[in-house]
Amino acid sequence: MCPGGQYFCVAGYASATSTVLIILDPTNGRVVNGVAGPARNMTVATPGSTIEGGLWETGAKAPTFVQLSNSGQQEWTKTVASVFGGSRYDPDYGWGFLEQGPLVVGSVGAAPVGKTMALSEERTVGISNAAGTVLWNVPGEFLCGGGLQFLTADVVCRYSGTAKLVGTTTTMAHVTIVLEGVNPRSGAITWSLPVRNPLSLSEGTNVAFSDSTHLVVQLLSGKRVVLDTTDGQTAAVSPGQVFWCEQNPQYKVTTPEGGSAEGERESAPVFRPCSATGAPVTGLPATSSDTVGVTLDGQFVWPTPHGLRAAPLPS
Repeated sequence: MCPGGQYFCVAGYASATSTVLIILDPTNGRVVNGVAGPARNMTVATPGSTIEGGLWETGAKAPTFVQLSNSGQQEWTKTVASVFGGSRYDPDYGWGFLEQGPLVVGSVGAAPVGKTMALSEERTVGISNAAGTVLWNVPGEFLCGGGLQFLTADVVCRYSGTAKLVGTTTTMAHVTIVLEGVNPRSGAITWSLPVRNPLSLSEGTNVAFSDSTHLVVQLLSGKRVVLDTTDGQTAAVSPGQVFWCEQNPQYKVTTPEGGSAEGERESAPVFRPCSATGAPVTGLPATSSDTVGVTLDGQFVWPTPHGLRAAPLPS
């Protein structure tokens, strides 16, 4: 859905070298407008919503942002390098933004040097929707680059060390990570917690959570606790407690050259019940979450790795 939720936005090519965003009225299929330039949306839908934001990357050779209003009008355009302070920042190496009131908050990946990624270079910025001004800039990657996208509280993942690319996999054997809460309006860091498992948090692999503000983390001592991402407080994991775990399965696809990585694409998130360690379990969590599924006629419905499942709403 386009910003504002009134129209559908479909990006495509106007020619071999130019892109256009086609804005459609979903009630009749009529083309409302066509905006030259936008190629892919940078702002994913807010957790629990289907409406994407207005920040797009254009088809320009140098990575460039354009912000569109709810009516499809251009608000501003800036190069990614000018926003993040360097030419190595490029959405081709990952991105993640959310609209937070008058700001759009998020990160763009930095190009690796050979097979090495300096994760300490990752930045999270708060950009004015209206003017494109960078209002704040802090070290760290927004929501661990998507691994924590099920959260509704703003969290940055501040890394130290370098990751290495080995074939199509990433290793973080010598990387440390600190989770930090950030005020989206000011960029102020509100809490900070060093934890283990940077790779799992970055990929969203076997990360247990109970709802959109509470997830399980492993402290440096090895103990697992439930972290409240609104204020940084931690609580013990209850014996036998069941959580949600997100998965993002890969699937084979035939695309034009450059349209996929190694002939694969990643599915939309699916979810399964899990233990605090991320292991599959047969029970259900004690809480539902808007970032997992929806409630219909007293049933909680969510996407699993094997299709949709419905169960009585957890108490």
